[in-house]
This record gives sequence, structure tokens and C-alpha cells, in this order.
Amino acid sequence: ERLNPSCGCTAASLSAQIIDPGNSATIRTVFDTTGFQGYKVKTVRVYSNDPQQPSIVLTLKGSVIPDVVVDPPRIFFGNVKKGSAASITVTVAGSEQNTVKILDVDSRSSDLVLKVEDTKTDHGSGKKITVNLKEDLPVGTIRSRIAVKTSSEKNPVVQIPIFAKIVGEVQM
Repeated sequence: ERLNPSCGCTAASLSAQIIDPGNSATIRTVFDTTGFQGYKVKTVRVYSNDPQQPSIVLTLKGSVIPDVVVDPPRIFFGNVKKGSAASITVTVAGSEQNTVKILDVDSRSSDLVLKVEDTKTDHGSGKKITVNLKEDLPVGTIRSRIAVKTSSEKNPVVQIPIFAKIVGEVQM
């Protein structure tokens, strides 16, 4: 009757819409790994008119090895008291399986100050990026990102999301 992938990054198609008893069809699944790294599990629920088993779940499991390794993949400052300093360091490098180089690091946000240094990681040469929130930020939510330009054909620009909530003395 239908295929229901677990998320928008997974697609599924069936080789035949009608399958006679005793025959078979092929379900083709594709997982777009863009932006993912590490061990992942995705599912596709298959619905049919079989009264004994109206649905089954197919499970896709595997490890995504990215061209570029970002650690941590997101920068989450959480709640930061207004007027205080906050800093988080992230490393970016090509994965062990390739020779991707980190070419440039940029943020267009005036809320951030970046310090970029060359570093060695388990994955090879890369960049250590220290992200500092400016101390004079107003109360409110900060959503930003860092753009890392690379020599990778698959991932020429890697985006690192940043989130912080600047809080005042009184919170409601």
C-alpha cells in the first residue's frame, strides 16, 4: 500500500505496486548522509493489505564516515549570563580516509569572535576554532553558524551551527 521512511533523509521506492501471491518485489532505499557522521539507524515501514501482517519495519544500519570531521558537530553554549564571557573550542579536520584540507573559517555574525589555529587531530591536520561570545550581547537568543571551507568535492563548505541564550538577572 505504501512505504513510510523514518525521516526526510531516507527515501524508498518499490519495484512493483501490485505483487501477486508467491511473487516478490524489490524495495530500494537511499539514505542521504549529508550532515551526518558516526553510527546511524534509519527505518522504512512497509504497509500492505496482508491481514496477517499489515506492516513491517525495515532497518538500515551503518556508519557514516564524513570527508570532514567536526568535533563537536554543534556548538551549544546553553544559558549564558549577560555580561559574562563564554568560550567553546571545536576542531575540524579531514577524515582518516582522505586528504581534505581546511581552507578557511568564517562567521558573518557580529556576536562571535573566532580564534583559528592549526592543529593535529586523530584524523590528521586541521583547525582548532575557539568561539567566543562577545560580552556585551543583549538578552535573547543567538543562532548563528560558522562556515568552514574545505578542499572536499562532496563538502566544500561545512556549516557548524551555534546556539546560545543570553539571560539577564531576572528570568520568567
